[in-house]
Amino acid sequence: MKTIRFLFIPIIMMLLVSCGGDNLLPSGSGLIEATEVIISSEVTGRLINFNFAEGDEIHAGDIIGLIDTTTIALRLKDAAALTRAAETKVQSASLAIEQAEYNYDLAKKEFDRVEALVKSGSANRQQYDQLETARQQASLAKKQAGAARDAAEADLLRARAGYDILKKQLSDCMPTSPLAG
Repeated sequence: MKTIRFLFIPIIMMLLVSCGGDNLLPSGSGLIEATEVIISSEVTGRLINFNFAEGDEIHAGDIIGLIDTTTIALRLKDAAALTRAAETKVQSASLAIEQAEYNYDLAKKEFDRVEALVKSGSANRQQYDQLETARQQASLAKKQAGAARDAAEADLLRARAGYDILKKQLSDCMPTSPLAG
């Protein structure tokens, strides 16, 4: 029993000393791990809205903020108009091909008629030469119309690509969180 008293007294004294009158909060040291994520946008501009405050919980895919889209939206409208103009040029070039084919067919028919007349001696060589030249010019006009349509189609592809780039830039004005935290 005496041994218990001897042990009991030092334990009580340690408790009294450790619970001193400083009224300090419990403290300790340790290591806290955190993942730091730097988020940046692929477009430059003025940040007009930021959707989260420090310490808010963010889920993957959340839109973090909004970058001013005014300039990109206007450029997108311009690209849409350029695309429409390029589509119209393709249509116009296709009509020019159709017209050139009609002209060529007519010139070929007239040439074939005069060629037969020249062989029978009913037409002169001058008429033959004129219609042969007209047929060749109609053939060239057909080729030019085809080249014009090819160029118009290339312009259309370029206009559509510009439009798609601007659409992507517009979506990039809304950066999203790559992970939750």
